[in-house]
Amino acid sequence: DILGEWLQLTPTLLSLSSLSLPTGGSFFADVGVLQGEAGPLNSLQTARMLVDTGAQSSIISSNIAAKLNLPVEPDFTAEVCGIGGTSTVSGYYVDYVRINALGGALEFSHVPFVVVDMESSEGGSLDGVLGTNFFWNRNVVLEPTTTGSGYLHVSDPVPYAYIDLNFDDVVDVADFAILASAWGSTPS
Repeated sequence: DILGEWLQLTPTLLSLSSLSLPTGGSFFADVGVLQGEAGPLNSLQTARMLVDTGAQSSIISSNIAAKLNLPVEPDFTAEVCGIGGTSTVSGYYVDYVRINALGGALEFSHVPFVVVDMESSEGGSLDGVLGTNFFWNRNVVLEPTTTGSGYLHVSDPVPYAYIDLNFDDVVDVADFAILASAWGSTPS
């Protein structure tokens, strides 16, 4: 059987040499999540989440949802499409999320998460996924290593990342006119 004898030509794990480029792998961040007021009986929960800047939304597992004491009735539902097809899943607005990063922690409130149980690339179940809703207006550097000392560096919000070219806090036809007038004016 030819397929049974096939060997991968490139590794799927992070490169073991410090001077070579990684050709695969995944990046995880420790994230603090809290629902409701912090107190002796309601502390910040820690979750190890996959950072996926290409994911359209963020995900928590049913285990993390239970640790947060989320209600049975969801705040919203969402259609999720994956390899197995499309399904409707529960979604919740989590009161507080803290992502530790080089340059300072990122703190968010009222963050939408959908509840989906997934397998981790490290084995076992995945606590969650941090999607693009956290990073859409920031520069992100993922610094993976095989020693476990990698880090996530996230910039302050990039001003006017949503193409407000006249800086009036509204994206409208006036912004398009500025873009159109500059289009092709220089090679860059």
